[in-house]
Amino acid sequence: MGVIKDIVDIIVPKAIKRIEEHGMDIREALKKELKELGYMSDENKEDNEECYLCGATISSIDYHANMGLCSRCK
Repeated sequence: MGVIKDIVDIIVPKAIKRIEEHGMDIREALKKELKELGYMSDENKEDNEECYLCGATISSIDYHANMGLCSRCK
């Protein structure tokens, strides 16, 4: 129950504030808050990017060659 309580009481309000102040989208704001509280990590993130349509993880080489689209969304 602690994780759900953290999400409802801490993460969501901070994400909403971040969205209002910085104009981020909801997914990006929630990700940043989850990382700050230690629920997500950045391990091996340097080698991977996300498809901007579906969010699938793709290698940075394919990401830039395909303009940010994974093989499913091309």
